[in-house]
Amino acid sequence: MQNAEFSDTARERGSLAVIIPAYNEERTIRAIADGALKATPHVIVIDDGSTDDTLTQLAGLPVRVVRLSRNMGKAAALRRGFKEALALGVDGVVTLDGDGQHRPEDIASLVSVGATAGDRVVIGSRLHDGAKFPRARLIANRIANFWISWPPDTGFRIRKAASATIPAASCARSTCRRSAMAVSFSKARS
Repeated sequence: MQNAEFSDTARERGSLAVIIPAYNEERTIRAIADGALKATPHVIVIDDGSTDDTLTQLAGLPVRVVRLSRNMGKAAALRRGFKEALALGVDGVVTLDGDGQHRPEDIASLVSVGATAGDRVVIGSRLHDGAKFPRARLIANRIANFWISWPPDTGFRIRKAASATIPAASCARSTCRRSAMAVSFSKARS
């Protein structure tokens, strides 16, 4: 597998990298990586120790592939991907799951929200319309979101700063709506 070499053009203002952590995603990884290449030439796939044909599915695509020797989990794969992206000197990073859960076509909407949100984290979500999700899953997600909004040992809380709706036409299912949200960090009251 030949890795794409990144040039100094990645350091140009406004450049973007897409990080795709993947573990045994042979059925979906090529379409996700190919879609991401339509948004940026800087696509980084972190193969998290796959035992299937994930790597061979990427043959011929101009993507940077980093293979972890064993399955270390999504957090470790993302950490490695961000390290690769930082080395490029890009101005922004979008992460997409290798299983097709996130659509590369939504990158432009995320970047658009990011451009108006300033130095904030932008999070794409399909979960803002609770009426369309199983109740148990919705409750679990809301509990997780509450705790995630309080990063440990920082004293800062993550708050919504801006949002935008991604058109339903870009959803995989006609019943879903997606949104992108920028978040900012504010000092928690003691």
